[in-house]
Amino acid sequence: MLRVLSILILLLWSTTTIADTTQGFYLAGGLTNQQMKARLQSTEIFDGPPVTIDASGSRYSTGGTLLAGYELPLTTNGVVLLEAGTDRASRSLFDAHGESGAESLDVRWSLSRSWFVAMKPGIRLSDGLVAYLSLAYHLADVDLSRTTIGSQNNTRTAVRTIGGTGVGLGLQGRISERIFIRGEVESIQFSRASIDLIASGSAGSLTSIHSIKPDAIVGRLILGYRF
Repeated sequence: MLRVLSILILLLWSTTTIADTTQGFYLAGGLTNQQMKARLQSTEIFDGPPVTIDASGSRYSTGGTLLAGYELPLTTNGVVLLEAGTDRASRSLFDAHGESGAESLDVRWSLSRSWFVAMKPGIRLSDGLVAYLSLAYHLADVDLSRTTIGSQNNTRTAVRTIGGTGVGLGLQGRISERIFIRGEVESIQFSRASIDLIASGSAGSLTSIHSIKPDAIVGRLILGYRF
């Protein structure tokens, strides 16, 4: 992705002689490349000693992105892009295993990023080339499946939606009066998803606490059309 973005920057510089439109609505779509990192933590207390998990992992995936936005001029050389969209990459799966004596615990987390809104203040480097800072809010769906074997043999699931803040940098240039091309990289810090599962019908107070803290690095190549 970094090599492709470097080539894109050279292409964007070649568009700087094209006249720039001051404002307007646009639709855009393109490709995404994502690295999702996550730290997994779990504590299960059965009839015997507790089983704990503290693990981390990283997953890569590619997909597509769709967005709608409005470009609004602020000053002679300033501009702000207001956007809403969605990144559609494959789900990121994280698995972990823990044991303590005869007790066994397996957890699987499934993460999928969904919608985002963004404000992108930028500066016109020339007539047709804009460098911008991206400030965004993201949503992600988080699914947990945990299985225990030992004094408790069962599988339980839970679903959560978490939010995250994104900060990124981008470069946008014009191919024609209405068509533009863009490259951007964004870092997204999600909030921690915590799930407390209580075994139904248990005689005592069993503990089943699980959490995941995901972060993502996303690169996008986007082609857009301005109305």
